[in-house]
Amino acid sequence: MKLLIIGSGGHAGQVIDAIDKDKVEIIGLIDDFAKQGEIKHGYEIFGNVNDIIDFHSYFDYLFIAIGDNNARKKLYNRFESAFKFATVIHKSAVVAKNAHIGYGSYIGAGAVVANNSQVHLCSIVNTNASLDHDSTLCSFSSLNPNTATGGNVIIGECTMIGMGTNIKDNTLIGDNCRIGMGSCIIHDVPNGTTTKANVTF
Repeated sequence: MKLLIIGSGGHAGQVIDAIDKDKVEIIGLIDDFAKQGEIKHGYEIFGNVNDIIDFHSYFDYLFIAIGDNNARKKLYNRFESAFKFATVIHKSAVVAKNAHIGYGSYIGAGAVVANNSQVHLCSIVNTNASLDHDSTLCSFSSLNPNTATGGNVIIGECTMIGMGTNIKDNTLIGDNCRIGMGSCIIHDVPNGTTTKANVTF
């Protein structure tokens, strides 16, 4: 399988590290904020996002390795009808057999996606994060490192859960939320909520 990656920052480095190079050939990177021909994470920057169509015959799958949830959503919507999207799961991650991982998602080192849980399109379960049983991480959302949910948690679309946050079981967190790092979420969180770090909500 030949893969083209959008992004060349720190998250892209994580994604590249997680890919099994014996099974996947990374042909290069695309980044609007890097110089064409520059080498990042051992791979060449081919150009910017507008150049992707020029390379369509050289790759089989696309992966959006950008940490910003809204940016991933915008790029996915732009290219969903033209390309197939890969899913990247680190070899040390634990994913239950009946869990569902959507296209374009990244499951990081030491992460856990437990029994009957769902990770929807282009979402991130980052390093040592845990999505417990019967829980859902909706599209274009992210569980940052060392976050943990109880069972039957729903996290809405384009929502960011900050590092080290704990979420009580049977909790609903809405769309477009930003939960500050180190928080403790024990009640439902309405759409569009932003919390500070280290709060109990």
